[in-house]
Amino acid sequence: MIVDARDQELVRTVRLALKLGRRHLSEYAHVNAPKKFTQPQLFACLRSIPGFWTEQVETAAGVTKLVSLSFLD
Repeated sequence: MIVDARDQELVRTVRLALKLGRRHLSEYAHVNAPKKFTQPQLFACLRSIPGFWTEQVETAAGVTKLVSLSFLD
């Protein structure tokens, strides 16, 4: 499997966010929390969304541009 630089950067970012979340957040917000995900896991997911979203928007914009150009031929 080939992993490009953006994927590697995203993995490093998520790992750092998880490490920081474990250091500064409690595992669960409340004693009776459902215990499906820990707060550090949720923090890491939230931190990864901007990078993922930017990449998806760029990809969608590129595909849209290619499709619109192909109809001009």
